Amino acid sequence: MSTEKHLTVSKSRRIPRTGSGFTFLRLFGIALEVGGALISIPACIGFVVILVRLAPDFAAIVQHPESQMAGFVLILYLVWLLVPLALVLLGVVGFGLGYVLHRIATRPATVD
Repeated sequence: MSTEKHLTVSKSRRIPRTGSGFTFLRLFGIALEVGGALISIPACIGFVVILVRLAPDFAAIVQHPESQMAGFVLILYLVWLLVPLALVLLGVVGFGLGYVLHRIATRPATVD
C-alpha cells in the first residue's frame, strides 16, 4: 500500500449548512443561477441577430435624417436594441444573486 500523497488541483468543496432556511436559500440560489443563464444567453444571441438585421437600415436612417419618420424609426430601432441588452443585464444580476445565495447557504469543507 502506497502512502504517497497525490498532488491534484481541485476546486474547494463546499457542503450545505443544516436547516430548512439554508436549504431554501440554496435551492433558490440554484434556481436563480439557472434562470439567469437561461435569460441572458438567448438575449445575447437575440441582440446579435437584431443588430445584424437592423444595421443596414440603421446606417441609412443616420445618413439621411431629413424624413419626418426617420427620428421615430430611429427610436424604434434603439428600443429593439436596448430590450435584449436589458434582458442580458437582468440575467447577469439574477445569476450573480443566485451565486451569492448559494455561497451563503453552504460552508467550506474541512480538509482532513
